[in-house]
Amino acid sequence: MTKNFLLAGLLALLVLCALSLGAQVRIAGAVSGTITDPTGAVVPSATVTLKDEGTGITKQTTANGQGEFLFPDLNFGLYEVSVSVQGFRSERLAHVKVLAGRVSDVPVGLTVGQSTETITVEAEAPVLETTSNLISRTIEADAVKDLPLANRGTLALARLVPGQQTLLSNTDTHYNGLPGGAVNVTTDGINNASNGFKSGGTVFFQTVPARLGAVEEIAVETGGLGAESGAESGVNLKFITKRGTAHYHGTLYWQPTSSQFNANSWLRNAQGVPNPTLHIHDFGGGIGGPLVPISKWGLKNKLFFFVQPNKALLRIELPAAPTPAPSRRRVCSRLLPAKVFRARSIQPSQVTYWLTKTRRWPMAFLRPSTTISINRLSRS
Repeated sequence: MTKNFLLAGLLALLVLCALSLGAQVRIAGAVSGTITDPTGAVVPSATVTLKDEGTGITKQTTANGQGEFLFPDLNFGLYEVSVSVQGFRSERLAHVKVLAGRVSDVPVGLTVGQSTETITVEAEAPVLETTSNLISRTIEADAVKDLPLANRGTLALARLVPGQQTLLSNTDTHYNGLPGGAVNVTTDGINNASNGFKSGGTVFFQTVPARLGAVEEIAVETGGLGAESGAESGVNLKFITKRGTAHYHGTLYWQPTSSQFNANSWLRNAQGVPNPTLHIHDFGGGIGGPLVPISKWGLKNKLFFFVQPNKALLRIELPAAPTPAPSRRRVCSRLLPAKVFRARSIQPSQVTYWLTKTRRWPMAFLRPSTTISINRLSRS
């Protein structure tokens, strides 16, 4: 009975995974390149090894007849590419950066020598994207971590690209003049925006906010979208979360927000109303690493994890409203002096000057557009 229950649960999990995969946007990167000799001729049949510097996992392939190689379906991060072939020195390129949904082109130039000799060089990012016509901008981990934010939401960072326009509100964000409904927001390839907002004019919104500390990079694709975009809209906002590596690493944070750090407004001071009380304590942390730290079942350095629990405590207190001021007609009849006004009417500026000069009428009681008409006032 228990075995049947476990099989049914596993089958249901597989079905749910299959359904979610159908709605995903491709976030995997790739590494490609061409191997040449000192004369510029291609070198075929070279052995190419790719090593994930974060997890230590390696892959291997062989260059084709044109000296080309390709490693698809890679997670974001730094990789090491090693090339070896008989008659040439082995070449090792360290710190090859792979971004989500992008292909990193790595040309490799070999020199004549013994294959036991190894040359290690630092890989350089290409200036132009030569493998596709995708127009994309990636906000990398350093920018996500260092740029200031009003809170721990990272959606605002997606505006740091050319062509974005924010109109009436923060959610009314467009790219390259496209309608707001053309924006598609995903987290790790899964749709994270409500389609109900498309008819309202904008979907610059996250159903589950991608929090600071959990996001590794943000890719904004505004043109040249291909089949890997999953038949989505004209603009893709891809939020990629962090992943575990071969070593445990983590962070802790506490971000307080308090109204005690803010000055009261001029109008509230004039009315004698204190600043509203607002206290927010946003705290949490993240940790990642190998899921199986021991050499058992052959799973060491095969499975990795990253989690970030967080919690926010909120306290809001609104001060009581001030006591309404008495009507102008009643106050005016009590405060005017014992004399006769010959004029049929008095302009508000004159009344304001006289009443404030006698220190018996606060200036805030009168609005600039008010006209007080007086026919005759005398001592009773």
